[in-house]
Amino acid sequence: MSDLQVKMKVDSLVIESGFAKTQKLACPIAKILHMRHSDIPLQQAIRVANSVLRE
Repeated sequence: MSDLQVKMKVDSLVIESGFAKTQKLACPIAKILHMRHSDIPLQQAIRVANSVLRE
């Protein structure tokens, strides 16, 4: 899956969670993405989640 698609999924997870956009969410979001979409490598999920949460 491309980084853009993963970024869109991370954005939707952040919105659905209702939590503030902080770096503390990076690990839980990456784990959720990896569980829901096993075709996304965990390292890619972590990298994209970190970049989205820094914005």
